Amino acid sequence: MSLPTITTVANLTADPELRFTGAGKPVAKIGVACNRSRKTDTGYETTHTVFLTVQLWEADAETAAEHLRKGDRVVVTGELLVDEWEGKDGSKRQTLVVDRATIAKCLPRQPRPQGFTPQRAAEPQLQAAWATTEAPPF
Repeated sequence: MSLPTITTVANLTADPELRFTGAGKPVAKIGVACNRSRKTDTGYETTHTVFLTVQLWEADAETAAEHLRKGDRVVVTGELLVDEWEGKDGSKRQTLVVDRATIAKCLPRQPRPQGFTPQRAAEPQLQAAWATTEAPPF
């Protein structure tokens, strides 16, 4: 049985924490926050936030610890699982974990040049390019 895979865009909630296993393999834990937003009259409003723990192994762990910092926007893909433990007060706790993850830093949005306007192709040209009387090749 395979675990569900998740891909999400999130913000780092802290700097990556790099550690090593007893066998010497690097592992990094990173906290991320995924936000659901909606557009309002005054801008965007966050309506829901999900916190995840991301586990990176070996070269991915070392690269993340070297290049990522709190607040960075990243794309994360990995296996989603639930980590359960008992809290100090004896209550049962759970955390969503993205294990064996890959991670990529999102580039910051660049402002558009002054006076930039997107160009649209004329609709008749688009229709003419797709119009054909030939039968499809399949």
